[in-house]
Amino acid sequence: AQLAIQPAKRLRAKILSFPSGFQPLSASWNLDGESILLTLMKQGNADIYNYHLENAQLDKIFAWKSLETSPQMSPDGRKIAFVSDSARPRRPQIYIHNLNTLKTERVTFKGNFNSSPQWSPNGTQLIYERQEKGYFQLYIYTLSTRRHLQLTFGRFNSEKPDWAPNGKQIVFSAKKKNVPKLYYISSFGGRTIRVTKTPSNIAETNPVWSK
Repeated sequence: AQLAIQPAKRLRAKILSFPSGFQPLSASWNLDGESILLTLMKQGNADIYNYHLENAQLDKIFAWKSLETSPQMSPDGRKIAFVSDSARPRRPQIYIHNLNTLKTERVTFKGNFNSSPQWSPNGTQLIYERQEKGYFQLYIYTLSTRRHLQLTFGRFNSEKPDWAPNGKQIVFSAKKKNVPKLYYISSFGGRTIRVTKTPSNIAETNPVWSK
């Protein structure tokens, strides 16, 4: 697999280069727009790095003997949310790493599979996916209270959440029937509302709110 960046004013994508033996798994933009946070796998171990686009310099942020994926920088640039199975192999949980204190805090303790953390625009909350009774549901974690709010319910998967710029709504993909569709919900919970009116056979996934 390769990792590429598509400039808005160029037709040709830029393929990113990595040292021999490293395999990119996941990536997200850093706040400066000139580097990205990414997970690189080597010899069965995945660690989180900061990759400088100008010179391809790699800075290892931290490394455990487990798998660390899905890094997301907080809006203030002080914390990184990520996923790790360090507590129990193949049972990923969500953590927050403080770049100032260099301390790492585990956020989730329930469920055998927690993933896809996304910071709220003001940096006070995280939305994430948790597998419950065989299905993925969406939860919001509030840093100040350490409380978790379940947003979605039902015997179907709710995945790929993204915050609205005002932090009041969440857009996500849910497979309520045979084909996934896009929905949005209040960040305080409540009923879900269909976003589009496409035919039933058209799949809709990976929504991203314009910023």
